[in-house]
Amino acid sequence: KTYREKNFINITTIQKKDNHLNATSCRTLKARSDEYTKACTRSFGLIAIVTNCRIITSFSELYRLETLKEIINLFAVTIRVAGKLAPTVVYDDGCHLVKYVKNHIGRDLAKTSAMELLASTPISVDRSHFRNHVGDFSRQNMNPDKNPC
Repeated sequence: KTYREKNFINITTIQKKDNHLNATSCRTLKARSDEYTKACTRSFGLIAIVTNCRIITSFSELYRLETLKEIINLFAVTIRVAGKLAPTVVYDDGCHLVKYVKNHIGRDLAKTSAMELLASTPISVDRSHFRNHVGDFSRQNMNPDKNPC
């Protein structure tokens, strides 16, 4: 196999295996195969929670790749430390974040006050990524221009 074939995935295969991740019918799935994850031995990054006036309020390290669980953990830690979130959240993959949190609280996500706060916080997709979110759920619920704040 070529480098590209070994290190990149067929999104259709992931969608068939992990149908709950495709609950929104958007093409923005961030899931990766085990083969891809194992190939990312040196990937590292940072994810930050930033206010609209460019103040970093929280951040976390990302090892290998960005997953919904990493993002949820960042929000949970932020809520635990600060006791609250901003009145609204904007995230580039907000549709999958909302669906995952609402469908998994009390199952593989503990039903805590932090998770309940995250689930009740209005979330939208940012303007620069919104055009790629073509699923019905995203179009109806994730529009940044309709975010209540």
